[in-house]
Amino acid sequence: LRTGFDMPALISSINRRKLNNVEFIKEAYSRLQISEGGVVWIYIPQSIIDKYSLTPDMVSEALGCMRDIDGYPLYVLFADLEDKIRVEFRSDRIRINQVAEAFGGGGHANACGARLKSADEIPDVIRALEDVLKSR
Repeated sequence: LRTGFDMPALISSINRRKLNNVEFIKEAYSRLQISEGGVVWIYIPQSIIDKYSLTPDMVSEALGCMRDIDGYPLYVLFADLEDKIRVEFRSDRIRINQVAEAFGGGGHANACGARLKSADEIPDVIRALEDVLKSR
């Protein structure tokens, strides 16, 4: 306070989003799905990435659409990036890195990733995650 630092301006700039990003998040929410076995997931195809001129980091913001859904501790984002399907796995205290490893990826127990050759593999990933939920 003595230095005259403008905290409200800093907070405002941190929370500010471009309209493009907000429209993408709206689109991501509309694509949200929950599998029969309780896996929350979103697939972002290349057409959506192009429509909103998204960077990989911007695509990852869609993880926030799934993070706080009560009763669903496991969620995954699939996105067409770099000529493959990038997969970002997240969970609330459920070890899921073995699923990422089974699909050629890796990472932390509750936050990991993988790359798929095609969207045809998405149902396989969902089934593997459902198996993790069943076994706990």
